[in-house]
Amino acid sequence: MNAQEDIDAIKQWLANWVILINDKKDAAKVAASYTEDCMLLGPNMPNKFGREAVRKHMQTLIDSGLKYINGKHISIETNGNLGTDVTNYHVENADGEIIGTGRTHCVWKKIDGVWYCHRDAWGLCPIDTS
Repeated sequence: MNAQEDIDAIKQWLANWVILINDKKDAAKVAASYTEDCMLLGPNMPNKFGREAVRKHMQTLIDSGLKYINGKHISIETNGNLGTDVTNYHVENADGEIIGTGRTHCVWKKIDGVWYCHRDAWGLCPIDTS
């Protein structure tokens, strides 16, 4: 339960997500890091199912020109091949101004020793960005 190597792997996945979206702009690689039967559960949008839906959604994020920044990890827990995390985030415009804050809640699956995001939910809410 809560093996440090699993927690570190999830933290690394979250850091890689930011790099793939903001810097490399590679929606396909982001989508490949989700399970085949993943779900995106975002605010004010229909639920999205599967990697192709993830790829399309992530491409929309990339095309927006906004920057997505993960903040404090409130909780990361694992138990066997399942895990969960709650992480604060904020969104910046091209001028570096914070235009939105919120938190994510993801469910993780470890498949063949690799952690994949299985359920990805997020919402806007006030957080401390300092």
